[in-house]
This record gives sequence, structure tokens and C-alpha cells, in this order.
Amino acid sequence: MFVDIDPVTFNLDPNRIEAAITPRTTAILPVHVYGNPCDVEAIQTLADNDNLRVIYDAAHTFGVQDQGGSILRHGDLSVLSFHATKLFNTCEGGAIICPDAKSKLHIDRALARRAEIAAHYREAIDNIPGLACVPNAGQRIANHAYFPILVFSTILMRSPSRMSITTRNGS
Repeated sequence: MFVDIDPVTFNLDPNRIEAAITPRTTAILPVHVYGNPCDVEAIQTLADNDNLRVIYDAAHTFGVQDQGGSILRHGDLSVLSFHATKLFNTCEGGAIICPDAKSKLHIDRALARRAEIAAHYREAIDNIPGLACVPNAGQRIANHAYFPILVFSTILMRSPSRMSITTRNGS
């Protein structure tokens, strides 16, 4: 549900959040705009009252601190962007900051599930002639964000239940 901003700070207006919360609401997604932090205490109070998560878009607040320290310590998660237009950049990418062990455990479980799915794919693809998975590059823990598959030019599947793959010359 959309909630309008405070016309002075340009951040999400905490006074308008409560009216937008419905039984289907699971999280509040405020944005710290132009390096100015949201009213994190008011937003957290609203979230606690309705058992909601708070996930901050903190792309503009890299390095910003309030009286208690880094603004990134607030909410269940804070998400940073390292896009070329941000204060600190790597051309692309980002980071998720989680201030507590419970949030980190949830992220770790999601990554473990991705590993299970990748293992299932690898097992299935190992049995298909002409296809191969890119091998692990030696990392201790992978995030399984991508799953490239090598398709060799010799592959031609003739089974009607599978898609035919041919080389450019039609063979």
C-alpha cells in the first residue's frame, strides 16, 4: 500500500502509515531519502504494534549516523545500493545489513534453500548429454545467485518431450 511522504523531509510520513496497514500487510518499506534518516522510532513502534517487519532502503544513508550510531542498525534489514550514482559505488551491486542473529539466520536459511535447489539442478543436468554445469570455483560457500549451463554444439535432442537444440548451421 502506498503511503505519502512528509513534505519537509521527503521521507515516509509515519503519521500516515497506520491508516494504510491492512490484515495483509507484512512489512513497512521506508526509504531514507537524500541522506536524511526516516523517523525510525515512530516507524518501529508502528511495526511492533502490528507485528510487521521493517526493511529500509538505505541506499542514500551509507555512513549516516544518529545519536546511537549507524542508521543501518534500525529495522529488520537495511538494504544498500552500490550503483554508480550512489555515494560509494562499484558500478553495480548492493548489501543487506541485518542487525540481529534472527534476521541473519533467516537469510542463511534462504541461502541454504538455494544451495539445495542448485544441487538438485546439478544432479538432473549431469544426466543430460551435451549439457554441463559450470563447476564451483573453489569458494567455501556459494550464494547460488546464478546458474549458468554450458550447452555443447554436439547436442541434438530428438525426444519429442524435449526442446531441440541445434547449432547455427542447422546440424
